[in-house]
Amino acid sequence: MYFLQPVVGTLALAVVFLGSVFVGRPIIGRLAHDFCPLSPEIANRPAVLRLFSGLTLLWAGVHLLSAATSFGMLVSLPTTTFVALKTVVSLAITISAIVLTVSWSIRTAQREDLIFARVAA
Repeated sequence: MYFLQPVVGTLALAVVFLGSVFVGRPIIGRLAHDFCPLSPEIANRPAVLRLFSGLTLLWAGVHLLSAATSFGMLVSLPTTTFVALKTVVSLAITISAIVLTVSWSIRTAQREDLIFARVAA
């Protein structure tokens, strides 16, 4: 039971992320302002709104994948193997999602001419 609680918590987060998209207020749009202040003109652009919805769905999927992977390992592996492997698998899933989030955001910002400083090649 001790290891099952984080799986349930992760599932709950996935439901919150999915629910926020279905009610039309993607949670990533709210979190984005914590990382990068956006003016209402930018935050309400159709491409940015699509980005927020898409990233919210992505992170809902990340939480679902993490929960399913953890549960699958929990019921099929010995406890010591589960503890060691869960950390590695969780990190791999999270790092992959972060890379995808950042690259998707940068591509959207470039298409919308929101990136002002260009990196010299």
